[in-house]
Amino acid sequence: ARAGSDARAVIRVSTKANPAGEAGDTSMGGLGVANLQGQFTRSLEALGTSSCDIFYLHWPDNETHLEETLREVQRSYEQNMFVRFGLSNYTPEEVAEIHCHMRERGWVLPTVYQGMYNAVTRNVEKDLLPLLRELDMGFYAFNPLAGGMLTGKHAFDMGANTADGRFKGNDWYQDRFWKEGYFRALQNVQEGCEAQGIPMKNAALRWLSYHSALDGRQGDAVIIGCSSLDQLTENLEAFCEKENGKGRLPVSLVDLWNDAWASVEGISPHFAPYGTSKPPLCNYSHAQQSSSVGLPYARTYSSVASSFKRKPPSRYAGRCFSSLSSPVSHSGNAKITNAAVTEDGKQVEVRFHDGSVYRFHASWLLDSSPSQFNESYVRRSARGVAEVAEGGVRALVTCISGEDSGDTVRVELTRERDNGTTGAESHEFSGVWLHAFAPYVGQFVRHSSQQGGAIGGGDKKRNKDQDHLLSDLTISYNEPWGADKTIRSFSADDLYGIHSTQAQFLETMAIEGVARIDGLKAPLSYDTNAVGDHLEDLVNRAVGKMYQHPRRKSRYGVMREKMATAAAPHLSDYNFDNALSMHTDHAFIDGVQGYFQFMLQAQGSVRSKVCNGLAVAAYIRDTDPRSFELLSSTNVTHSLRTLHYDVNGDYCHISGFHDGVFEDTHTHPIIQMDDEGHVVKVSHAEIKRGICAIPFEDYEDFMVAYSKWMDLIEDDRFVCHFDWPENSVIVTNNWYVLHGRATKPVDKERIMVWGYIQKHIADLRYRLLKQRELETKTGLSSDWTTRIPNHVLKSMISIDPSARDYLNQPRN
Repeated sequence: ARAGSDARAVIRVSTKANPAGEAGDTSMGGLGVANLQGQFTRSLEALGTSSCDIFYLHWPDNETHLEETLREVQRSYEQNMFVRFGLSNYTPEEVAEIHCHMRERGWVLPTVYQGMYNAVTRNVEKDLLPLLRELDMGFYAFNPLAGGMLTGKHAFDMGANTADGRFKGNDWYQDRFWKEGYFRALQNVQEGCEAQGIPMKNAALRWLSYHSALDGRQGDAVIIGCSSLDQLTENLEAFCEKENGKGRLPVSLVDLWNDAWASVEGISPHFAPYGTSKPPLCNYSHAQQSSSVGLPYARTYSSVASSFKRKPPSRYAGRCFSSLSSPVSHSGNAKITNAAVTEDGKQVEVRFHDGSVYRFHASWLLDSSPSQFNESYVRRSARGVAEVAEGGVRALVTCISGEDSGDTVRVELTRERDNGTTGAESHEFSGVWLHAFAPYVGQFVRHSSQQGGAIGGGDKKRNKDQDHLLSDLTISYNEPWGADKTIRSFSADDLYGIHSTQAQFLETMAIEGVARIDGLKAPLSYDTNAVGDHLEDLVNRAVGKMYQHPRRKSRYGVMREKMATAAAPHLSDYNFDNALSMHTDHAFIDGVQGYFQFMLQAQGSVRSKVCNGLAVAAYIRDTDPRSFELLSSTNVTHSLRTLHYDVNGDYCHISGFHDGVFEDTHTHPIIQMDDEGHVVKVSHAEIKRGICAIPFEDYEDFMVAYSKWMDLIEDDRFVCHFDWPENSVIVTNNWYVLHGRATKPVDKERIMVWGYIQKHIADLRYRLLKQRELETKTGLSSDWTTRIPNHVLKSMISIDPSARDYLNQPRN
């Protein structure tokens, strides 16, 4: 660990946290927050470094909640204490749960598993290795020689405690391998090795290298260990036998290894003998939610997996896979440790501090450089496309610079023009920027098999279609809530001008779906065309321009008892005396319906209620799959002919057709999903439901499912009641939070003002706020943070709300 930067670029330093706390102690609790912090800190101090390449959880801690352990792992990762996260001695079920838990939250994913594997210990092949392939995790094999058993130097009758090496006085290793059945099975192998003139140890290591299920291209490796330099050299030579034409073993010897495994399979030690964490993850992190909310189910990973069309690992259909990628690209990991040109200057190879190495087209670097764009962030000219397309760009790396070196790399790019002239331009590229783009545009360079294949993650990422940052937050972090939901409060003054508060507000709306804004100034006038001015100004400053109905004069609507529409019998939802079932607004509008709905209690304090439609949809999916299928696939028509605006956009009460009439219709399922099977929207308003063209054979079943939906969205278990003071604003995510009728004030006329923000406005405001955050934290200018696809931007910024202090603060 104390080696120089050049050595650290090729040497991987790892450490483990032991659930026993200290080696030799048989108690548990070592993976609790305090003990885990202490272990990690002492280990790094002993290694003489502030960061290691791989940090492992050694085995499950039976006395510590896994949620507690994983949160501390993430905290350490965010402090740049390690680069890659590894597991060892965990069951496949818990590996899948850990991976799911980390992915759901955008935390660091485990990328390597250290497990027991050799020619006569192959239990990992059945369940574990297929899972690791699904999760893109590498496998590092320990005990390749079964503690020395496969060297051929031991005999059963000599006694384990008289043997050299690992077996002497070591009950663990004796229990694993010192069994008469093993010695009998290996007798034929030893004789076969002698007949071929191959040392048994050499044959065991060559079996791993050339005949096992390991694959260096998948990032697999063998932990060979040694007690001396001579032994290390001897072991390494077994992996270099291919150079002498002796890499693969004779078929007869491979068959003997297979026969030996078949005879000991029943007594072979399991790779995960330590049980599981306490309690299993799925029963801990979600049971709290279900019990506190009073929902009649605890969300399990089997139910979560059914929420997705993407097929999970075949034996682990109960594990979930969220779409949100790990969010934080630490500047330390993104530092550049080396850069050089390849392919006659057509490519630039860059090595980052986390060990990953990528090649970039020189032409891509030129095409993406801010020099190609003017001060308005648009391209200066279209003429450079031909130079890029024809590969007429050459690179020369001139220097790597920055704090402690590595923040940037300067590259001289030369164009070959049509007239035969060349022009050289110097460009400086940020390490953070290149590191974020690398998995999408770069060619991943893998290391040799001796170094374990791929490092740093390195799989090629798909260049996605339009990615929506706020929708991803909803999919990845929304949890079911119900009756005891506490609604987070924001200050109107803070939302007017504090960008970080604006970002927090948008994240809360995406994840929790409801918030309250306090402290809005009282209206200067209760006139219909002025009562909502302060609300409109706040929304415009914090998010953007509100949606405007095609006929209404103002950007906001008004409900009150004393208005032109009060006597209109068809406006039952405008009449505060009428009951109003739970609904989302704009179910009848196609394509441009409101995303976030802002409702100002301009006069009178009341109580009202909301319901998390995603929680109801999840409940139906778990308990009545047929009803869920019908509600998510049957098209229902919502329709509205708006009569209450006149041709000038004022409220009116005019019977029959007139020039202010406007028609809306929208046909869609009540529950709507994306291509991966995530529920992304519920759209429902019973009083606006039109005539539905439901197939004859489905009608009766659908109406039963629809009736169940109607009952559940009014069910006390799923409905949250709240106080709504005068001059406060309730904001709902209209894509999945339903709301109902508020109570009437006892002492005055109730005046309520409402308006909407469309989805693209909220998404783009959030993108801008996160770009500004990136510029502030990294020092990158807007030249680098603009023009970036959202899925790349996510890897450069922190969008992990569960790691933010504000989500853990007491809520009003």
